[in-house]
Amino acid sequence: KRNLARSSRLLQKKGKQGKEVKGNFKPCQCANDMGVPEFITHLIQKASTSQESRVAYRKEIPARAARSKNIPLSHMFCEEVARSLRGVGIRKLYSHQESCTQAVQGGSHLVVTTPTASGKSICYNAPILDGLVQSQATALYIFPTKALAQDQLRGLQRLCKSMQGLELDQIGVFDGDTPQATRAELQANARILICNPDILHVTILPKHTEFKNFLSQLAFIVVDEAHFYRGVFGSHVAMVIRRLRRILERIHCACPQFVLSSATIANSLVHAQALTGLSEAGVWRVVGA
Repeated sequence: KRNLARSSRLLQKKGKQGKEVKGNFKPCQCANDMGVPEFITHLIQKASTSQESRVAYRKEIPARAARSKNIPLSHMFCEEVARSLRGVGIRKLYSHQESCTQAVQGGSHLVVTTPTASGKSICYNAPILDGLVQSQATALYIFPTKALAQDQLRGLQRLCKSMQGLELDQIGVFDGDTPQATRAELQANARILICNPDILHVTILPKHTEFKNFLSQLAFIVVDEAHFYRGVFGSHVAMVIRRLRRILERIHCACPQFVLSSATIANSLVHAQALTGLSEAGVWRVVGA
C-alpha cells in the first residue's frame, strides 16, 4: 500500500508539471486490496472517466463447471496424504486430477496439459507424496525459474507440514542461492529436491556420486512448465535430461517416472517424447482439462 501511495504521489507530481498526463486523466490513488474481478472493474471505471479511454478491448471468458467423479480421497491415497489434502481445503479432486493420480499410480509417464489455475500441482503432488510416504523413494522437481521453484516449495511445505513419513527438512530447493550448509543437508537427506536445468547440469550431474542416496532411490521426475523448453534452450535441456537418465540407469540403477506439466499445446505428447527421449508407444498418458 505504501508503494501504491508513493506511486500515486509521483504521478500527481508529474501531472502538475504537465508531463505524462493527457486530457483529463488523473492518476489512480486507490490503495485498496482487490481481487482480479474488482481490479478489472476498477480499471474500466477509471478509464471511462477519461476522454481518451485506454481500454482497447475487453473479453470475458466464463468459468467452466467443475467436473469430479466424487471418489473419496481415502480411496485414492493413504490416510496421511488424504488428511493433508483435507487440511488445505481439498475435499475431492477434479476429474483431470483423478485421471493423473491413476496414471502415476499405474506406473505411466504423464503429460498434464490443462489451463492456468486448474490445479496442475495437485495432479502430480498428491500421487507422488502418496508414493513417497509409503516407501523410501525420492522425487526430483525441475522448474525453469527460481521463483517458480520457491513457489512450489511453499506449496509442498503447506501440504506436508503435519504429514507423517515425510519431514519438512527433507524438502528443499537446490539452486545457486542455496547456502553450502543447506546443500550438504539436502545431499544427505532430501526426499524431494527442487532445482532448475542449469543447476542440474552444472552441479548435480557432475557430482552425482555426492547425491547417491537421493539418486539411487529416485522414482519420480517432474518437469514443470514443459512448454518453456523449446528452440535452442529446449534442445539443451533435452540433452541434460538424457544425461540424467543415462547416469540414473547405468550407475544408480534407477528408472523413474516422468511427469511433465504444460500449458495447453497442440503436440504435447510429441513434445514430451522429444524432451525426455522416451518415445516408446504405450508408456505415456496425456491428461487435458
